[in-house]
Amino acid sequence: MISGSRRTLEGARNFCAVRSDVSTLRKQEHSVFAGLRERFEGQA
Repeated sequence: MISGSRRTLEGARNFCAVRSDVSTLRKQEHSVFAGLRERFEGQA
């Protein structure tokens, strides 16, 4: 984690959104890396 990224409300929201995505991808046995890459490239 980047130091200080949760010091702002926006940073905390972004952290929670990514953490939620990782949790869901793991539960559904999908590749976390591929899922996050798709999300940040706007495909998901």
